[in-house]
Amino acid sequence: MTSPPRHQPEVQPLRRRPLRTITKRNAKLKREMPLVKAMFRKKVGPLPPRTPTLQRRTSTSPKRHAPVRHLRYSPSEPLQPGDVITHELSSPKQFDNAVRIFTTIPSLGGPYYSRSPCLYGQDRDQLEIQLRYSRRRIRRVVDKVNSRFDDDNHVRQLKAEEVRCLQEALVRDIRLLCASRIAISSDMLLLCFMEGKSRPRRRIYPLLDTFNLDICADDDVDWAELERDLVRKVEAQFQLFEFLTQAEDNHLPKQYLSMQFDPGDALRTLRVDPPVRWCAVIHQVSRYTPEVARYTIEKIDQSLRNMGKRARPSRRFGGFTMTDSSDAISHLLRLSTPNEGVQQDVDLLKDRASLRIIHAALLVHLYAKAIEQTCSEGLLQLDDPGPAESYTSCDNFDLVSTAYREAREAIKTLHDTGGELGDAEYYIRGMCPTIESPSSSASAI
Repeated sequence: MTSPPRHQPEVQPLRRRPLRTITKRNAKLKREMPLVKAMFRKKVGPLPPRTPTLQRRTSTSPKRHAPVRHLRYSPSEPLQPGDVITHELSSPKQFDNAVRIFTTIPSLGGPYYSRSPCLYGQDRDQLEIQLRYSRRRIRRVVDKVNSRFDDDNHVRQLKAEEVRCLQEALVRDIRLLCASRIAISSDMLLLCFMEGKSRPRRRIYPLLDTFNLDICADDDVDWAELERDLVRKVEAQFQLFEFLTQAEDNHLPKQYLSMQFDPGDALRTLRVDPPVRWCAVIHQVSRYTPEVARYTIEKIDQSLRNMGKRARPSRRFGGFTMTDSSDAISHLLRLSTPNEGVQQDVDLLKDRASLRIIHAALLVHLYAKAIEQTCSEGLLQLDDPGPAESYTSCDNFDLVSTAYREAREAIKTLHDTGGELGDAEYYIRGMCPTIESPSSSASAI
């Protein structure tokens, strides 16, 4: 016997709820207080009113710029965004040429309109022009190529590839400006750069504000030859800038070891902003000049006079290694070696004798086991380097003995020509020695 079929409820068709009902329900759920928050309110009480916060500036709100500064031109004064700088010119020719240049560059179009200051004012009677600079951050290139700690939190130090990109952009600018009969200045120590707005990769552009105002468009000038000369000078100085970005590395890449720098460019750059390892730049100069030799003598002499007594070997002073200083002096001595039969200048002989004495003092500080003299005064007794046991090794004792002998020879040559040693006598103990070799010194290597 089969059971009767069960009663099945009638299936109602699904009805779509109105959109208004769903929206109202979602809005009600959004307004409902979460359970955790409701329990907290019930136990603690209502929260204090929220303090108003500063609203974030949108793109439509007006920008707040720093007040515009009106200043006289000074190479040592860092530029700030929006500055108005007054430049004094020396002749009406320079005034007319400056007005022509700063009214011609905006007409070149493209990026040149924003990469050059605009002509803000002019006074022909006073031979003055006023230039207003961009609102972008402006920095000098030579201040940003040294790899070291920088207090500026906005612009970091330049990298080698950024220096190369900056050089390529400036070379393109030189070619375009020479085609418009505008001569840019070849002194890259005054060159500044601006940072672009592209992200995430930073792009920098050279600031076009330094020109050779003595060369006008109407002058009889071979502009093709001038362009090649400017490009050659710019590439040589940028090679030094790129080297400075890597100078702090203990192991320089091979492509930097073969670089040679003009001694004038190297010395001017070091005097503006010397890096910690400035000796690495001296070691790469292409020829000897008295100015470079005296700069090296002054820098190392200042460090040697700050050295105190010590009871164990030390290899560093003044922030750089003694080995770097010794290599720089050896390089200058090789470059200053006179040819046979050539009359030697007294000033050259004095510089060579000073370099020999400072080189010997460096080797004593580098290889002696202990130093008893304070501030390196009377450090050298050139007729007696002391026993070999007072140095770290026999080979190092031979190096010091050879440096003593070469210093004695340089002093004798200087005295034979009637020259005086000068400040380098500070390091010599007793009277200046003669050329006779001491019995205790080792033979030259």
